[in-house]
Amino acid sequence: MDQTVDFLTICQPGMTLRTRGRTEARIHRIDAATGIIHGEIPMYGSVAWRRDGTYKDSPGGASGPFDLLPPVESGAPAPKKSVKLSDTLDSEGRAFCCD
Repeated sequence: MDQTVDFLTICQPGMTLRTRGRTEARIHRIDAATGIIHGEIPMYGSVAWRRDGTYKDSPGGASGPFDLLPPVESGAPAPKKSVKLSDTLDSEGRAFCCD
C-alpha cells in the first residue's frame, strides 16, 4: 500500500469496507492485542487482515485483491475516470505527431 493506514483505529464491528478487488468486506471483530481484524467477504467466507489492511494469509505478505482500502471521505471528489478527446489535443488541434 502506498501509505500506511492503521485500520485498528478506523474499523468498527459491523462496518463495511472495500477491498482492492472491489468487493465488500464486512468487519466482525477486532483483536487489538494481536493487531488482527476479522471479517467476511461475500462468496469467499471468513478472512482476517493485519492492522495495515493487508490480507493476513497472503503468500509472502504480498499485496493482493483481499487487502482493505481505507474508507472514502464523503467530502472528497471522486477521481476522474475518463477524459475528453479535446483535452488530450494540443493547442493547435493536432491529434497525432505527424499531422
